[in-house]
Amino acid sequence: MRNLSIELKIIIGIILFTTFIVSVERYQLSQNIIEQFIESKRSKNNLLIETITPIIALNISLGLNDANKEYLDYIAKQNPDLEFIKITDLNSDVTYSYGEKDRRKYKEDKHQIIFYSKNIIDSISKNALGTIYLHFSDIDYQTLLLKNKKTTLQIFLITFILLAIFIIIIKKEFKHLKRLSENVLAYDPKLNNFTLTPSTRLDEVGVIHNAVISMVERIHSNSKLLDETNTLLEIKVQNRTKNLDEKNQLLSNEIRNKNVLLKELYHRVKNNLQIISGLLSLQSRRIKDETTKSIFDETNQRIKAMAMIHEKLYHSSDLEAVDMQVYTLELVENLRQTFQTKNLTFEIVCENFKLDLEKAVPMGLIINEVVTNSIKYAFDDSCENKIISVKMYMLKENSFILEVFDNGKGADLKAVNEGFGFKLIESLASYQLKGIISCFNQNGLHHKIIFSKEFLR
Repeated sequence: MRNLSIELKIIIGIILFTTFIVSVERYQLSQNIIEQFIESKRSKNNLLIETITPIIALNISLGLNDANKEYLDYIAKQNPDLEFIKITDLNSDVTYSYGEKDRRKYKEDKHQIIFYSKNIIDSISKNALGTIYLHFSDIDYQTLLLKNKKTTLQIFLITFILLAIFIIIIKKEFKHLKRLSENVLAYDPKLNNFTLTPSTRLDEVGVIHNAVISMVERIHSNSKLLDETNTLLEIKVQNRTKNLDEKNQLLSNEIRNKNVLLKELYHRVKNNLQIISGLLSLQSRRIKDETTKSIFDETNQRIKAMAMIHEKLYHSSDLEAVDMQVYTLELVENLRQTFQTKNLTFEIVCENFKLDLEKAVPMGLIINEVVTNSIKYAFDDSCENKIISVKMYMLKENSFILEVFDNGKGADLKAVNEGFGFKLIESLASYQLKGIISCFNQNGLHHKIIFSKEFLR
């Protein structure tokens, strides 16, 4: 349909619209004529049977059968469309008959204008005397349908003739517009190849023709100015593009240099932390007091936890965030090797998310501190199936949860809250990470920290 010309679309539209309107109007008119005829036929037949029934009843009650026969023969002659008359008594015996019953028509009487019957009632005693049957011809109905069809064909023929004349006029008008459109499509402002001259017609076609010519003349007069403007714009765009390319190159170099510096910074911090860790390890070996030695070892482990974060950033393509799932797994594995744990299972459930350096360091220290305490104090020799669990996950209401718990013997919460380890955890969680920490016994010691939804931003 898109490839059809507007001329053909208009012609098709007019033909379809006109045919539709004529069809609908003609159909409604035909239906009205038929319905009026059926109603008139029905009224006339009902009037006839209602008129003759009392007379027949009177003749039967008086025993005037011959009078009945003469009267009904007269009625049949006066009504040419009356094909069959039959009267039966109460025993269904035929007392009068005229014509022959056409049983084929009985199946075709969908408008109820052919077959009629009525009980014969004595007007004085009100007793039934019999039944009268009337069968009418439908020739006049069929004639009406034939005339109606013929008239419809004549109307459509006249309509199509008028449409043909209208289409010829339309095509003649569109011929001029088609020539105009061909010239417009072939027009090239640089060649100035528009060959049409102004029209002398005063109708709408002439107005459109002269308007197009005026537009073409303006286009031609301004084409040179447009070419010059386009040339200047192209030069400006090229210069701007060149400047942007230079700035983008400088920006890329700055980003590359920044990443190199960040990697170098993380690498040096990691090395320095490892040196400090090594020094603490050497110093720890010379300490004989177990309490002091334990403090050195715990401090050394905290430094290792921070060093691991810088090592992760150094080896990662993302220099600003730490993958907490990978980091937690490696931190726990490092603690397992450090304390040489036996018969101890670690359950790590950590959703895939990242934290920046400012949040990853205190989070790592918290996990290191709680897991270390569980390894050292949660279990005695009688414990079996020892499990330490670390969970990090988001709630539906956008709260972030960190849980570290074991299935050990539990702990004295008062002693735990007064210990250095818990104070360190509380300081990191509450003041640095703005979380809410709780510690309780539930089949072992359970630490739970709730962070607000802004934590991951």
